[in-house]
Amino acid sequence: MLPIDKALAGYLGFLSISILIFHSRLPNWGWFLAFHTAVVGLVGLLAAMLKDGTNDWRELLRWGYPILLFPFLYEETGYLVHLFSERWFDPQLIDLEYRLTGTIPSVWLAERARPWLTEALMAGYFSYYFIIPLGALILWAKQRNEEFQRFLLAVSIGFFISYAGFLLYPVEGPRYHIPQLHPPPVVGPFFYKLVKFVIDKGAIHGGCMPSSHVAVAVLVLMSLYGGARNWFWILLPFVLGLAVGTVYGRFHYVSDVAVGLVIPPAAFWLASRWLVRFNSRMNVP
Repeated sequence: MLPIDKALAGYLGFLSISILIFHSRLPNWGWFLAFHTAVVGLVGLLAAMLKDGTNDWRELLRWGYPILLFPFLYEETGYLVHLFSERWFDPQLIDLEYRLTGTIPSVWLAERARPWLTEALMAGYFSYYFIIPLGALILWAKQRNEEFQRFLLAVSIGFFISYAGFLLYPVEGPRYHIPQLHPPPVVGPFFYKLVKFVIDKGAIHGGCMPSSHVAVAVLVLMSLYGGARNWFWILLPFVLGLAVGTVYGRFHYVSDVAVGLVIPPAAFWLASRWLVRFNSRMNVP
């Protein structure tokens, strides 16, 4: 079993045990356990079918399969968001940010919106949807085996921490909780409409604390800095735009972004240590 399999199993185990304990709050809770069982079974089948390769398509699929699972696990959190608590904690974050800044940052940014700024920041926000597979493919194509594995493990850990945070501290975000305080959005000609389409079709209600967008995007940068530095500089402006765009677009509070920035160093360190132990065991005669 690879470390990435164990990380997934740990997250699904946390969810399954939590569902069993708090199942009275969740209609049709058995379906979620069935989904988790099916995922574990599919991963086991994948492991049996694919022997570890070195920088070939088998390694790409064997380590990269969680990328295909993240959208489903993300959507699942939308159904589980009130598993632990029936309330939204937005008022706490709004009060904190107002006391620290004297304003509500998403409202402050919205009042200064411009079409060109909307397009630039929404381009950064939209980069989230391709930056993870792009980072994996770059490191795999460069045959940076260690960096490739650490990247996917760190990203997986970052996602699982974020998804657990969605449930432990439910936050719906400015666009749901305080829409009346924002002026009408300043519409851009392309990326604004593209992001709005994706959000309207695929975003869950909740899933804000922490910002998994920021956490994972920073993990991509951290991985590329060591394994493909040219791409680090290419993607850096997009990630900066993403971080600001999450607040500008009313998707997150600044607090969500701040906590999202704490996750990457921890996930990267944990993935590095985990892989060192795993590889040392694999190399023992």
